[in-house]
Amino acid sequence: MADGFLVERCRLDEIDALALSLDGGGTQPPPSPGGDFDAGELEEAARLRLPKRRRQWLAGRLAAKRVLRRMIPVEIPMSGIAIRSREDRSPECARLGHDGFSISHSGDWAAAAAVPAGALVGIDLEAVAPRTASFLSLCAHPSEIDARTAADPREQTTLWTMKEAVSKLLRVGLSAGFWDIRFPCTETGRRVELFGEPLARWEAAGRPEILFHTTADEREVLTVAYTRTAAQGADHD
Repeated sequence: MADGFLVERCRLDEIDALALSLDGGGTQPPPSPGGDFDAGELEEAARLRLPKRRRQWLAGRLAAKRVLRRMIPVEIPMSGIAIRSREDRSPECARLGHDGFSISHSGDWAAAAAVPAGALVGIDLEAVAPRTASFLSLCAHPSEIDARTAADPREQTTLWTMKEAVSKLLRVGLSAGFWDIRFPCTETGRRVELFGEPLARWEAAGRPEILFHTTADEREVLTVAYTRTAAQGADHD
């Protein structure tokens, strides 16, 4: 864990049979607890109305269970790493007493990131796609748009994943405006600037340094925003 976080993925087709049984369209009866998910998780998944959303939900939870088991080695089955949804729909794992994880999904994949207890993390996975000028003007502050961003779909997608990852790290959700999390272009690259509710959440968390790790190719961009604990910071120094 040299970077201070761990990431795991799950293909949506890994949970197709389970999702289909919850849809009522499988050849087998609905699953019982004891596999990768417990009864509460299966009930929550079954309540989701759209089959696509159910597949994403299950794959995201499975990716999170995988990364949590790596972060906190425990001798319990995957179903014992029960992940519930808070009122704001963000995930939590009360049994492990660890909420330093985040989930995202895009296309055929779900991904989850985890950090040690006491640190914060947010992850976003997005397919590379061009954003229209009207979309950019709505979601990106003028200071975030340079010639490269205006012309390069991968740069546009990267900017969006960075905003989303910070939003998840600070758990601001829809309470934050698009311009409340900014990454102005500078001669040395982008830097994060916070306003409004994101700024208040960051200050309440003790004003930690937010670090970023982005991987990108022609198809997708994955960004992890994370903080370090005091012990990690000392080790890193």
